[in-house]
Amino acid sequence: LLEAAGELFVSKGIHATVIDDIVKRAGVAKGTFYLYFKDKYDLLDQLILYRSADVIKHALSTVEERKAQKKIDLKEAVFCFIDDLLAYFTTHKDALLLIRKDLSKGLFRSNLIAADENLQTAIARFTENFMSRGESQEQALQTLYILVEMAGSVCCDAILDESPYRLDEIKPTLYLLIGKLLC
Repeated sequence: LLEAAGELFVSKGIHATVIDDIVKRAGVAKGTFYLYFKDKYDLLDQLILYRSADVIKHALSTVEERKAQKKIDLKEAVFCFIDDLLAYFTTHKDALLLIRKDLSKGLFRSNLIAADENLQTAIARFTENFMSRGESQEQALQTLYILVEMAGSVCCDAILDESPYRLDEIKPTLYLLIGKLLC
């Protein structure tokens, strides 16, 4: 159902897609839809949640892979994380169309984090870097949230709309500001 809805939401638009379209594409009965979702907006919310969590998990695992290859500092880890997000969304505009500016939902929905041990571990490792600078755990989570929101919002506008700036135009300033945030 999630995959079918994702395809339809991107191709037809959210408002033009009806539940009958979704269940037909998924090959299930309408009653099955209502076992899992209240309405198509509930399904959309779940779809955004899981897609954004997957993107963030991928970016966090890329950081962990880079750390395993060589020692990197916090700034390099954050830039690696942001690079992975930008690269993913540049090549997967369909995912960006769905997620839009809700990227942090996948990172900060407690029920999703509780259900995903890999995501818990990745978030803990990432926030430990911030905590080693003297931030509390809450401040470290807030810093991660701000970074994800800032990168997500900028890449959404720059990649999908190319407005007010294209990604190649805004990326240096984004990195400059992130660097300042990390000092």
